[in-house]
Parts: sequence; C-alpha cells; structure tokens
Amino acid sequence: MNDRTIDSRTDGTGLSGGQASDSGEEAGAKGWYPDRKGKFRDKVVAITGAGSGIGRALAINLARRGARLSLSDYDPEGLAETVRLVGLSSTYSQVVDVTKQEQVADWADQTMAQFGVVHQIYNIAGITKVNEGLPDTTYEEIARVLNVNLWGVIYGTLEFLPHIIESGDGHVINMSSILGYMALPGAGGYVTSKFAVRGFSETLRTEMLLVKFPVKITVVFPSGVKTGIARSAAEESNNALEESLRVYEKKIEKMTTEQCADVILKGVARGKSRVRMEQAVWMDWVVRLFPQTYPWFVSTWSRHTFKFTMLDESEVAPQEEVQTEVSKS
Repeated sequence: MNDRTIDSRTDGTGLSGGQASDSGEEAGAKGWYPDRKGKFRDKVVAITGAGSGIGRALAINLARRGARLSLSDYDPEGLAETVRLVGLSSTYSQVVDVTKQEQVADWADQTMAQFGVVHQIYNIAGITKVNEGLPDTTYEEIARVLNVNLWGVIYGTLEFLPHIIESGDGHVINMSSILGYMALPGAGGYVTSKFAVRGFSETLRTEMLLVKFPVKITVVFPSGVKTGIARSAAEESNNALEESLRVYEKKIEKMTTEQCADVILKGVARGKSRVRMEQAVWMDWVVRLFPQTYPWFVSTWSRHTFKFTMLDESEVAPQEEVQTEVSKS
C-alpha cells in the first residue's frame, strides 16, 4: 500500500483534560479585524482541528475579531502552539479525539462550564488518504476516514447543537470540500466523507428552518489550500505518486490557510449556506451542467495532469473479509 494518512484530529494524550490559556499577549495587541456588525465579537466559538492548518488560522482570525475561543485538536503540541499564537487569556483548550462521542460530549460540557454559552461550532478536523484507488484500499482505511471526517462532524454538531440553539444566535460551520461536489480517483474514502458532510449539513439546515430555530448552517467547500497535506503524503509514497503530489502542490494549492479562514468568516458573517472557493465554484457548475459526463472529464484530466492510472486488474488483491463497525459510541 503506497499511501499516507494525514491526521489533524485531537487525541486523548499529552494534555490532561482541558486548560484555559493564561499566557501570551492579548490578540488586540496584534491588531483587530473590523467586526462592525458584531458577528464575532464576544461570541463563544468552538473549533475542532485547531492545532494546525485551517483550524489554527480560524482560531487566530476569530481572536482578532473579538471572539472567545474553545479549541480542540488530536495533537496536544499543535493545540498548545495555537493557544500560544492566539494569545488570549480566556481561551479554553482541550485535547479531543473527534471519533469518540464521549470525548466530544465532555468538551461541549466543559466549554459550557467555562463560558456559559456557545454560539458557533466550526467542525474543521479531518484526515486524508492518498492511494492508488479503491481496489487498493482496505475497509479499515475507509472506516478511519469516515470516522474522522463524517462522524467527527456529526458528533461535533449534535453535541454542541442544544447549546447553540439555546444561545439564540447560533451557527454551525461544517467543512466539506470541492470533493463534496465531485469525485476524484485515488480519494474514495475522502470523497465519500465529504459528500456525506454536505448531505448531513443541508438536512440539518432544513430542520432548523422547519422548526424555526435561530441556527444558521454553513457548509464550506475549499479547493486547493496550502495545508501541507500533499507534501506530507508524498514523503512515504512511491516515486510515481510522489510526482503526482508535487504537481498537485504546484498547480492546485493556490490559497493559504489564512486566506481560506478569511473567506470562511466572510461567508459566515453574511449567513451564507455554502462557502465555495476558487476551483469549487466552477466545478460545481460543471457537475450541475454535465452530471453524466463530468467523471470522464475528471478521469482524463487526472491522467494527463497527474499521470494517474489505476492498478492493472491482475495486480489487485481481493479485499480481506474484515468487519469494521462504525458506531456512535
């Protein structure tokens, strides 16, 4: 198996429980972003995957806009560094594995105990798997991606939702992807999870509208963001896959995490139900206009751009008969 899983969740090791930051300069000393309509100032915001990448950029950006933060991540060192960079003495942080419902529930309870209210939840934590295609992927690997990217979003949303409803001005922000619109070879588990996040989030939006609860739902569709995932994935891959990932890094990754965070927050401030970025905008239209032929376009583009080809059928080993249970506990 030529693959590498990149994980930006949070784990139950390293930090004992949660902690409130009591060090660092206030973010105000680093310059505030204007928030004239009060969309973020003094709002209590929870973020998963805050230890790196887009989650960290969101935490820093929201702190500068005057939000109060409850941060979680799988990586205790990355989480601690984010808390340091945020520099707010009121920041609460807790190491959480988003695939564990009980850990997410405890984080939600501790956040309420710390602040007494929660206005927004940003479900950012996710992993990606780079491989040669579904025939070369085990059931365990698919389940792992679904547990983080889908169940992590479900747990984060539903455990915080009662508090967000109670706030009277709630907002749920869930991370999908351009691959929540379109399929791409070599990313079957990831694509499945991101399509599912879109369906889950939009279902919740219809329900909040149905019962007239004061909660907005935003689904985010980034495309090429410089999170370092492609570079990390290439380190343990074969030469052909490594070269493909280098092409991806050069041609697709155009947006920084800071730019991505800024686009997300502008969309949230405007109450947008979907926040699409760069390639996701035109790819959305391609899929809508050509639902039957876009897979041919994507396959041809992947072959020429990344020199991507599936394994020959003679090389594909049958799946091992392994049962993997994905549950809510």
